[in-house]
Amino acid sequence: ATIVENASSKGQTWLVILGFMILGALEEYAKFLIISRINNNQIHFNRVVDGIEYAIAGALGFAFLENIAYFAVAANQYAPQGLNDIGYLITNISFIQVVIARNIGTMLMHTIFSGFIGYYYGKARVLELEAEISEKKKLHNYLLVKGVKSRVQRLKALWENHHFPIPHSIRIRKDELIAEGLLVAVILHALYNSLLH
Repeated sequence: ATIVENASSKGQTWLVILGFMILGALEEYAKFLIISRINNNQIHFNRVVDGIEYAIAGALGFAFLENIAYFAVAANQYAPQGLNDIGYLITNISFIQVVIARNIGTMLMHTIFSGFIGYYYGKARVLELEAEISEKKKLHNYLLVKGVKSRVQRLKALWENHHFPIPHSIRIRKDELIAEGLLVAVILHALYNSLLH
């Protein structure tokens, strides 16, 4: 944040945008990590819209925590006793402007940015699920032709396993989709922060 302020005062627009790209990347990647860690093992995650829903829920939680931090800083800036002086804060027009702008702008923008991540993440998960189903069908057909009991038992074990072997090309495409979603979100986040600044 200090780098951005210094670059802004010197009129170095490109450095301001670069600073916001880095900040945006950190925020968006942090949100994605939390969302993906929570949802990677969920069996009910089987549609693209599931990715969008989970990402937006994560974004709202992130924006809420970020707003709390901003409100604490604003309270210390606009009130003599900080958060202890609630009566003064609720009548201070500058503090109210910060609260309204942060509640409307931050919540909306984090929702939009994470919606893009969720869309690409949902596409990646659905692609992986479709590949898994395809691999299971291939194995199932192979085992039916062979008709060996031990192979049927192996099929049952694989069928119940949540980590079914996915082709390498599908894993690469999944990673590409997630990276693309993160890139879109980071660029939008940086543009929003730059315009706001």
